[in-house]
Order: sequence, then structure tokens, then C-alpha cells
Amino acid sequence: MNSDQPKRQSTRLETIASLALALLSLLWWIRYVLVVQPSGAWLRDTDTATALRAIIQRNDPLSWFWTDWPLQNHFYRPISTLTFEYDLRVYGGHPIGFAITNALLVAACFVLVVAIALRMGSRPWSAVLAGLFLLYKLDPFGGPWLGWLALVVIPVAVGIRVRKAPVTLLAILGALFIHFDMSQTPSLASRMLMWVPGRTASTMAVFALLSVWFGLDWVRRNTRWAPIGTVLAAAFAMGSYEQAVMLPAILSGTAILGWLWGARPRLSLVLGPWLLLAAYFGLKHQVIPPESSTYIGQQMRSHGASWTEILAYLFPGLLSMQSAWIMVSTGPLLLLTTGPWSHLASFAANVSTMGLAGRTRLWRPIVFSFAASVLAYLPMAWVKMFEHYHFWPICFRSIFWALLVEALLTLGKERA
Repeated sequence: MNSDQPKRQSTRLETIASLALALLSLLWWIRYVLVVQPSGAWLRDTDTATALRAIIQRNDPLSWFWTDWPLQNHFYRPISTLTFEYDLRVYGGHPIGFAITNALLVAACFVLVVAIALRMGSRPWSAVLAGLFLLYKLDPFGGPWLGWLALVVIPVAVGIRVRKAPVTLLAILGALFIHFDMSQTPSLASRMLMWVPGRTASTMAVFALLSVWFGLDWVRRNTRWAPIGTVLAAAFAMGSYEQAVMLPAILSGTAILGWLWGARPRLSLVLGPWLLLAAYFGLKHQVIPPESSTYIGQQMRSHGASWTEILAYLFPGLLSMQSAWIMVSTGPLLLLTTGPWSHLASFAANVSTMGLAGRTRLWRPIVFSFAASVLAYLPMAWVKMFEHYHFWPICFRSIFWALLVEALLTLGKERA
């Protein structure tokens, strides 16, 4: 009886934490609805106005499946274009309707992020925390409060429970990495919630995340309808936004993740999405003009900037070391300031957290969510940055941050 009491108390605390985080998420949405007031300016920016005008003139929703999308800059986006068609037919020219659709698409991604985290084995409170991290990056009102909160709460919680300096130091470095990593990713509010064309990225993310969830369900539970759901959702994602071309690589990662969990290898989970990608390119070649549009040519950028963007996802600590070296090389007196030391702390936090990720029971989903965030951003690193390019990667990164928090808070138990 007494031996079960700590377990029941832990379960009760986890339930309370899950409900508290869910309440915070709900309060975020209530605040967004109450504070954000969509105006006619939402529909008057150049891209939005041009797209809506083309849709009204054509008046044929299904035609977008065999032609360029409304902006005519050589992109195949029939699925995301249908969301514009829907808003025009249901809400007319009222911006509130477009704002509602933008918010609902993001809300669906919040639910799917939580569902994917749960499917990968995180605790309920950690899964809801992943969704809260995503909302934090979408917050148009707040500052970097959540990163600073993690920086305080995690070391204090571990230090009180474990009372061992090395473990507490590891918790501090892990919390520092989460704080620095969250800080280097951009805020998504203006592009995802307040810019109508940003829904191309969120529409794609809904179907891409749904496809990943089906893939995880396939390898963990061997559900019969999961293969169909995986491929069908992937097809809708590719028809929404070009970034989804990385989905086959990420789904291959789910197959590897299942194999690491001890599940039977799912070769069809690897082959199916890649065959779908080949079919997508074949269809796009038939529908979209083969030459690059003027817009695409203008958006390409130098390889050096591209590799810097990739490195910011892959190993942000190296960029911090570079910044520290630049500061110190200008004069040793800068060592008396906090600048170089903060960059060195970021590098140390990055290295120690990578070591932690390999030693925790959660190392498989931690590595998968980290790798998925890098892969999801990879093609967008070669074009000039817009914030909505980061939305799908940050969905995975949010799961990665939450899993790291869970791993850090269990340091004492795992190392005892």
C-alpha cells in the first residue's frame, strides 16, 4: 500500500501539470481572439489581393489541380488554394473569416504536435508542453518569457530533488541550450496568424504532421488503415506547399525509429512516400511551366548564407563559438564583458545536451524530432528567409524541446 503511494502521487502531479499546461494553451487562444482585431488591411497586401482577385475571376475551385496557383509564380498548391476558395465563399470579403481559418490551421497543428509527442512515448504533460512551445513561438504579444522560465525552473527542480552538483550543472546547461535554441528561431506570429498567404505553410504542416502521426501509428500499433492515411496525408501536404518534398525523408525516419523501438521494419513506409514524391514531380512537370519564374530567381540566395541557416538548426553552438571568436579577436578587453562568455556558455550547453540526448531513455524520439526539424527546414535554407518557412520545422523542434525538458527533469532518476 505504502509502496504504491509515491507512484500515485507522481501520477497525480503529472495529471495536474498536464491540465495546467492545457489551461495555459487555452488561455493563449482566448487572448489571441480577444486582442487581435483583423482589419481590411489583411486582405489588401499585394500577395493576398492578387490571389483573391485571380480566384474570383476564375470561379472554378477544381481548376487549380491542373494549373499554376493564383499568383502564377510556378508553384503547384491546389490544396492550400482551396482554403482561399473556402473563405471567399463562406465569409466573402470579411477579414475575420480569413483570420479564423489561419488560427484553426495553427490550432490543428498544435493538436497534432501533442498527438505526435504522445505517440513517441512522451508523458502527457510533456506532450502538452510541446504544444505550448509551439504557441510560444506564435505569440504576437509576449517576449522570451518561456525560455527564461525553463532556465529557472529546470535547474531548481533537479537541484532540489537530486542535491548533486554535477547533475544540477548538467540541468543548468540543458536549460541554457533550450533557452538559446528557442531564442535563435524566429517569431511566427506575423506570418502564420496575421498574413493570409502564410496558411500555405500551415495547411501543408497539418497534412504533413498527420502523415507523420499515421506513420508512427503504423510502426507502433500496426494499425491497418495507417498506411493509407500516411500516403494520403502526404499527398495532400505536397499539394499544399513545396516544403513537403522533405516528408518522404522524415517518414523514412519514422521507419528507422520503429526499427530502433524493436518493431518489424516497414519498407513500405519508406518506399511509398518516395514513389509518391516521384509522382508529384511528374505531375508538377506536366502542370507547371518548367522554366524558373522571376519570383523564384529573386528569392535564391548565396550558398554561404544557406549553410549558416542549416547550421543554426544542426549545431547552433558552433555559431556561438564563431561569434565569441569574432568578439575576442577584436580585442581581449571584450573578455571583461558578458558577450563572449554567453556565447561560450551556449556552445557548452549545446555540447552537453547532445551528450545527454544519447544517455536518456528518450534518446530515440529526441534524435528523431531533432533530425526532422533539420530536414523540414533544409530546402528553405536556399531561399531568402520568410518566417513561415520555419513553421513546420518548429513543430518538430517544439517536440524536441519538450522531450529535452522531460529528460532533464528525470536526470536524478535515470542517473541514480
